Amino acid sequence: MRAIDNKGNIPQPFPLTTAAEITTAPLIEDIDDDGDLDLFALSIDGFLYAWDLDYRSEDVKAGWTQFGGDKNNSFSYYEENPDFPSQQKKLLPAKRVFCYPNPTEGNSTNIRYSLSDAVQSMSIRIYDLAGEFVANLQPSSLAPGDHEVVWDLSDVQSGVYLARLEASTGSESSTEIIKIAVVK
Repeated sequence: MRAIDNKGNIPQPFPLTTAAEITTAPLIEDIDDDGDLDLFALSIDGFLYAWDLDYRSEDVKAGWTQFGGDKNNSFSYYEENPDFPSQQKKLLPAKRVFCYPNPTEGNSTNIRYSLSDAVQSMSIRIYDLAGEFVANLQPSSLAPGDHEVVWDLSDVQSGVYLARLEASTGSESSTEIIKIAVVK
């Protein structure tokens, strides 16, 4: 394992060696509260390696490259705050788009979705696995919040279908695809 300081030099005691490849990002923290930083890394063979470094957390001005630069996310080592990309929320958050029951054995299933902002248009189109268009469902609302649409399955064969949900504000759009299993 190698480290490079803010001047491009390799500080002591680096490089550090392990018996196997490191599988995770290393963790650096003063775990034992002795004032020195401790470095931990997990290897592919299941061993956890630990080093007690001779660096005090308050002396490390470059900081560990984590959000905020220190364990309190205070940005205290920056002369000025860096420009982090803004976390834009998706119009259709992926974790809030689903179908239930899935698989379905009845004559209907519910497609549930959430809009994070008001949209100008919303479409819910159903396709089979061959890519053939099956149905177009009308959304219940274009307002922000949770919404649900019922898909009538009385004329649908057993199989796997893809529901393509697309929301658009005019300047921004978001698309999610979910699988729906129909069992008859």
